[in-house]
Amino acid sequence: MNFRTRSDPPVPDLSWSDDGWFTQFLPNTKAGEDAWRVMATHTDGTGKVFSVHAADTIRQLRAKGYTVAKARRTGKRSGADDDALLEELAEPPSPHS
Repeated sequence: MNFRTRSDPPVPDLSWSDDGWFTQFLPNTKAGEDAWRVMATHTDGTGKVFSVHAADTIRQLRAKGYTVAKARRTGKRSGADDDALLEELAEPPSPHS
């Protein structure tokens, strides 16, 4: 179970992260899930917008009453990690004996 203490900030309905080209929105609450589903109908099911539209999207979400915050990084990621993952995924599956 996830328990919050008094010092923990409230969880936003949606979190966003920017990779340069796109800003991705992820739901954190039930209300955020509802908002994300609506966004998904306008973003080919991705919940992503071009980063140049992120500020306007965040403004619209907040105007509708949702809380939106930048996603917190949970760990370092590097291009090397991504390359290793892609290499592993590209390997043919081993035959089962």
